[in-house]
Amino acid sequence: MRSFSLRIFIGLFGIFVLVSVAAAAGGKAPAFSLKDASGKSYALADYADKKAVLMTFWASWCKPCLLEMPMMEKIYQQYKDQGFEILSINTDTASGVPKAKQIVERKAVTYPVLYDTDSNVTGIYNQQGAFPYTVLINAAGEIVYTHKGFTPGDEKELDEKIRAAIGAK
Repeated sequence: MRSFSLRIFIGLFGIFVLVSVAAAAGGKAPAFSLKDASGKSYALADYADKKAVLMTFWASWCKPCLLEMPMMEKIYQQYKDQGFEILSINTDTASGVPKAKQIVERKAVTYPVLYDTDSNVTGIYNQQGAFPYTVLINAAGEIVYTHKGFTPGDEKELDEKIRAAIGAK
């Protein structure tokens, strides 16, 4: 019985390691599906071979996350018609979602905002728990860039990475 439990633990740990490696820059982006405030479901697979996707993980209590939102809106408006999408992933628990919704309204965010209240997707992509955390995925489904935190000026490097991911000049 003990041997069986150990084998299960090792097997699960191996799966965890494989998913962890996949969620790093250069790896294939793990599939996921989350819902927005209206209940509409968004799956990463919906963008495969069509668009580059920028995922930004944020929380309502995170000041740098809130400072980053206007920059993300500007980037979204600039590239949304060029094979690019932003999926903003709020990581608050269910009790924090009303506050997150108010922030989204106040900041006039027009890109999709998804809610990961149980941290399933966050746990795969953002294991270090850094906020904000940005992941750029090209249309082939490969993670081409990750970034922790936000300070003014970060948008210059992000812009270069997005342009490369969508093939813009």
